[in-house]
Amino acid sequence: MSESSGSKPIIIQPDGAFNAGITLTESNYDVWSQLMEMHIAEREKLSYIRGKKPPPKESDEGYEKWYAENQKVKRWLLMSMSPEIMKRYLRLSTAREIWSALSKAFYDGSDELLVFSLHQKAFTAKQNGRSLSVYYGELTEILQELNHRNIVVMKDPDDIIAYQKSV
Repeated sequence: MSESSGSKPIIIQPDGAFNAGITLTESNYDVWSQLMEMHIAEREKLSYIRGKKPPPKESDEGYEKWYAENQKVKRWLLMSMSPEIMKRYLRLSTAREIWSALSKAFYDGSDELLVFSLHQKAFTAKQNGRSLSVYYGELTEILQELNHRNIVVMKDPDDIIAYQKSV
């Protein structure tokens, strides 16, 4: 296992490499959480962060296996955080508790300020002598992020058709 400081990724080696390629900071929860979820899903351990694998009683047959796997997922989460953030969540007992606490701390459920900021970036973006591919890449990234946050709930079929045409 190698340690790193700052925003360099931490590589965890013991039971196979786990390198999410990102360290959680105060400003990148959205990207960090998506990448971590992908890496955890790839290792078939999503149930530990989604709460679908509740802890058995200590006296139950499968407790030790559950405990070991929960500790593994906790380690993946904690080792991909900056030291300042890691200290806040180190004492939580399950990976699910850590995942849930991070969500509450870093995501309030509304993206209004971020959506406003993304709209501003999109409307003020200029090529400014950069290559077309760099400029296009920046706009694509902004628009994909806006699209990701564009949650529209419609029930009327005419509204759905009108919305699809506008998109």
